[in-house]
Amino acid sequence: MKKILIVVLLAFPIFISAQEVPKKTNVIIVHGVTFDEAATALSDHHYRIAHTDRTLQVMTTEKVQSLKHSNVYLSINVRIKDSIAIITGVASNNIGVGSYGIYSAPPEYKPIAKQGSKKSPALNAWAELNEFALSFNKPVEYLVE
Repeated sequence: MKKILIVVLLAFPIFISAQEVPKKTNVIIVHGVTFDEAATALSDHHYRIAHTDRTLQVMTTEKVQSLKHSNVYLSINVRIKDSIAIITGVASNNIGVGSYGIYSAPPEYKPIAKQGSKKSPALNAWAELNEFALSFNKPVEYLVE
């Protein structure tokens, strides 16, 4: 019985990471996260926190260019409720092409969701948001709202 329990416990992280993420997922739930853990994780991932509210247990990062995907500008929102992190974000691809080459268009931020073609700014933003959520190494759920 102990051997079966050990095998199940060792395989649990594999099941979590192998979870199929539905298309258009726009909310990531991470269980067992405190407000301080979330703030530390954002800092560890080089995000600057623009707004925090300890009473509501909410924090939002500044809108910055992704370190991993130069075609993505994003902001991450984290709300902690009953030790559950609710993670969402907004992203923009504000690079356009003008008659004299590349220029920056006014940014239009949209909610991050799992959508877009491979290597598209939308899917790159999703990949970064998901990577942040998975970095807690805790059980994760995905929602489409």
